[in-house]
Amino acid sequence: MRRKIAFKSIRLTPALLITLWFLPGLWLAAADQPVPQPSGPVILEITGNVAVKNFEHGVQLDYDMLTALEQVELEIDTPWTKPGTRFGGILTRELMEFVGASGEEIHAVAMDGYSITIPFDDLVNFDTVLALSMNGERMRLRTKGPSWVIYHPDDKPEAPDTVLNSRMIWQLKTLEVR
Repeated sequence: MRRKIAFKSIRLTPALLITLWFLPGLWLAAADQPVPQPSGPVILEITGNVAVKNFEHGVQLDYDMLTALEQVELEIDTPWTKPGTRFGGILTRELMEFVGASGEEIHAVAMDGYSITIPFDDLVNFDTVLALSMNGERMRLRTKGPSWVIYHPDDKPEAPDTVLNSRMIWQLKTLEVR
């Protein structure tokens, strides 16, 4: 298995530097503000033990909201893709931090009703990715999108492949933090 994580490059402009200088204060000021409502179709709901909410049960996120978070690229072989496939998306630990999640497990549900319970520690302690793109192309329903939880097996060498494979849920609809 090959492993490659790359962060998208950011051009440091004077405006960005000024924003970064004041960012901690902005986050503290915004901490009590609700997350905005999605402007596009909701592709992921995160419910349960989350501090950030934009609807009664948790947070609803559209594609633009998810891609506004820090993006990574992970090269990984899965049983369902060609060797060397690149997945772009969000480290799940960053997503859990963004929504203020805490718990022991996450109940993940796909659009087709498939569901799996994932240990919370897997999403916060490993380079698990909520993939939104595959080989540079936005994931669609026919390509296991709009989002797919991807594990890197090297992160959990003690776990059997069948366990990790069962947790790589695609066409993800809901994450319930318990």
